[in-house]
Amino acid sequence: ASRSIPNYLIRLLPPLAVHNRLPYAVEVKIPSIKYDVRIEAGEKANIYFLNLLKMHKIVVEVPAYLGIPWMGSFSLSPDLEEKIVAMATEHDTEGGNKQLGLNIRVERSETCDVMVHAPYWIINKTGLPLQIRASLSDVVYEAQSEEPLLFCYRKQRRRCVRLRAYHSSWSSAFSLDTIGCSGLVVCRDRERKRRYRILLTVSLACSSPHLTRIVTLLPNFLVT
Repeated sequence: ASRSIPNYLIRLLPPLAVHNRLPYAVEVKIPSIKYDVRIEAGEKANIYFLNLLKMHKIVVEVPAYLGIPWMGSFSLSPDLEEKIVAMATEHDTEGGNKQLGLNIRVERSETCDVMVHAPYWIINKTGLPLQIRASLSDVVYEAQSEEPLLFCYRKQRRRCVRLRAYHSSWSSAFSLDTIGCSGLVVCRDRERKRRYRILLTVSLACSSPHLTRIVTLLPNFLVT
């Protein structure tokens, strides 16, 4: 009688993987083990020598966002699920109009996956200098070019934003979560008697559709 040969599948996995779900490179440092790594946009880094039963400080740096470097940190604990990290910079932020907040999402299955992401990438293709803010917040974000603007809400229940162009009034509040739909945002400049009509489209990011929405701002009319 022939004996059957056991068939085993052995998988070797890293205990921790840090995923960069931003359109910019990041640098991750773990001071407790003197570890640092640069992770390009859309890439990940596997870490094999970290005791996940203990709390560790994780430092995240974005070397080049809006032309300046940013740094922030969070504590990776065994029960951490989600965290908003307020990034800081020592460079000029033009009166506070340059802001950066990142989201940290931790998913635990076979590997502890740490996702560094921003819930919204806002791309300004209007050719106009735009400003955007959450409807119940005074924090203003500048969208001056087609470089993706990273946006997140900070502990706010009403998830709506307002927009303005040049010196116009703020628009009515609108949502950034209308996936697959287009909308029209109107910014009124009563002093100059102008109306800026801006087309809004929202789609899911291909790299992380469950984490990020891409918001594109376009001219309502285009003459070619």
